[in-house]
Amino acid sequence: MVPPGEPGLLACDGADDLAALEELDEARLLQNLSGRFLQQRVYTYIGDILIAMNPFQSLPLYEKPVSEKYQNHDKGILPPHIFAIADRAYQAMLGHLATGPQNQCIVISGESGAGKTESVKLLLQHIMHLCKGNSQLEQQILQKEAQKLFEGKEHLCIGDHLSLLSGCADARDSIAKVAYGRVFGWIVRKINELLAENVDPEVKLREIGILDIFGFENFVVNRFEQLCINLANEQLQHFFNYHIFQLEQAAYQEEGLPWEAITFNNNKPILATDKTFVDKLNSTFKGNSHFQPCRGHVLGFSIIHYAGKVQYASSGLLEKNRDTLPANIRGLFINSVTPLLSVLFTGNDHLSPKIWHDLFFVKTACSQMLLSKYRILLIKPDVPLTRESCLEILRSAELKGWRCGKSRLFFKYWHQELLTKSMDRLEKAAIIIQKTYKRFCCRKSYQKLVVELRAREKHLQEEAERERNRQLELESQAQIASPVPVPRRRRPQPFPRSQHGADSLTQPPVPRPRSKLTESTPFDNFLHSSPCPVLGTEGQTGEEEEMRQIKRGATLRWFRETQAWKVMQDDGAFPGWLHGMISRREAENLLMDKPLGCFLVRISQSRPGYTLSYR
Repeated sequence: MVPPGEPGLLACDGADDLAALEELDEARLLQNLSGRFLQQRVYTYIGDILIAMNPFQSLPLYEKPVSEKYQNHDKGILPPHIFAIADRAYQAMLGHLATGPQNQCIVISGESGAGKTESVKLLLQHIMHLCKGNSQLEQQILQKEAQKLFEGKEHLCIGDHLSLLSGCADARDSIAKVAYGRVFGWIVRKINELLAENVDPEVKLREIGILDIFGFENFVVNRFEQLCINLANEQLQHFFNYHIFQLEQAAYQEEGLPWEAITFNNNKPILATDKTFVDKLNSTFKGNSHFQPCRGHVLGFSIIHYAGKVQYASSGLLEKNRDTLPANIRGLFINSVTPLLSVLFTGNDHLSPKIWHDLFFVKTACSQMLLSKYRILLIKPDVPLTRESCLEILRSAELKGWRCGKSRLFFKYWHQELLTKSMDRLEKAAIIIQKTYKRFCCRKSYQKLVVELRAREKHLQEEAERERNRQLELESQAQIASPVPVPRRRRPQPFPRSQHGADSLTQPPVPRPRSKLTESTPFDNFLHSSPCPVLGTEGQTGEEEEMRQIKRGATLRWFRETQAWKVMQDDGAFPGWLHGMISRREAENLLMDKPLGCFLVRISQSRPGYTLSYR
């Protein structure tokens, strides 16, 4: 225990991952952990193991912004955190890491009061965040976890009293334990169905198991409960040692790889085995006339029965001594009239013989997994399933520190993340390639469409030009279909004479009477005659005059083809108020000496239509 504010020789900045240290022993481990603890950095990695130190105070480490950071995160960037463990298990369950989709298990171990239950709650909190669960569901799960913990403690106390009453009723105890386990599993399934009611129960789902057992206990008075709890912790520690040290060392030796022996505190002698059971028999019954130990390397013993000596092999005795349910008893439960018992014991959860399950028959090979998921890193088709292909993949990913044995590949815990990063980089590059290719295809299609539109526009222009020429040709050849009103012009008025002479007397202007020629033939064909120039247009250029004549011709064609028959009277003449195509000035001259309210209608010179002039 290092008092706060007195780090002494143990204080240091501390490494996030103790496995990265060149040398690691107990002194360096304590030095790093104590230094980090005094800086309120309560989490530390040792490879893929997380050490959590209870700060016994609230720290701002679990708010939503922190949880957002540990979502599909890079382990090497963020500091150690229990959220990182939850995120790694969740991503591995989904198959986002190198192992492919697999069920995950998080084991929480430590002494009583170390904060294991709080760690479970934090794991559940972050997992709910990762899977986008709602807050109500999260609270329900956390409440169930607390209730389960309380019921577990209560169960241990009750179990002590039951053990005193059971005596030699082993069959009854076996049935009770099996029934309890089945009921517990049934309750868990029902809770899951209630919490996630939209999930199809027939669909096999991936899962994350969280193992939280009672920590090692050492009270003033330790009884049967403490013995069971501490024995379970011994088993868990042995499981850890066996898989971290012994299996790894055996695998290295089997694959012919160099291995530096690591000394560790092996607690196997504390746990009972077949050999320790035989050794205990030999020690207890040594010299007994009815007992004889086996000689040589045979693991067993002999008993002198009344009918003769029988030698017993002790291999597997402890496993067989576990509480198992006889087949006939299981059949009784399956055929029970109680529906719950029948449901609980239907199935093959305990792997009964002669019942096949495809899910338990899984043959995996490291090379096949590596090639099936990461062969794309070689960026070439048809990668063969060979040892050389695996090595080529690892070299292309620039991994360091891996080993290749006779039939297996050995990775460091960070190699999965590096392979995943390589896949992410390749995926991003593939997206860029796809984007560039799609842009090229779209641009090519657009350019083709532009060419087609321009060709179509040119074709339409040519068609319009041909149609215009054809119309002009037809109009030049057509006969006069209907008359066109001749503009009625006013006779120029004489200048007024001087008031000093008799010649200066002027008479009021007299409207020009319509001539007999105008009355008999009031229309002329614009196309076959040259109309009189309009007043006010004498200064126009030849080009402007030509454009004006084209507009006048178009307007006159409109009048002849669409309007003449509408305004023509029964006698073939046009009404007196229609003055044909005259200019605005000419219309004003005609109305100059007329009474107020007089009007005339003229045909527009610039576009098809009429213009009303009035005084």
